[in-house]
Amino acid sequence: RWHSAYAGFRRDPIAPEIVDLYVWENARRQGVGHALLAVAEEACRARHYRRIGLAVDIVPDNAVARAFYARHGYTEDGSGAWWQGRVLDDVSKADPVACPVTLMLHKVLT
Repeated sequence: RWHSAYAGFRRDPIAPEIVDLYVWENARRQGVGHALLAVAEEACRARHYRRIGLAVDIVPDNAVARAFYARHGYTEDGSGAWWQGRVLDDVSKADPVACPVTLMLHKVLT
């Protein structure tokens, strides 16, 4: 998504948002995710964006995805945890079954 709905990705410098990067389980650990991420990042560089962002849910099944993004240089954007479209000041107030808690990650493109 070139123009994110998330305000943090709309501030300067603007960051396009990767939405729903998913690799089928039987295709994991073969470089598919790395290749998809590289293409997305290069597309942003070609359009002169200086950073790129994405959201990742904080659920046990996403631990591998969070580690994958960290290995590729993505860090938390500093806004904290999000739940139902707003910053969550107390994670214990969230109902992760109804709506997962989310972290917004970004990467400065070089």
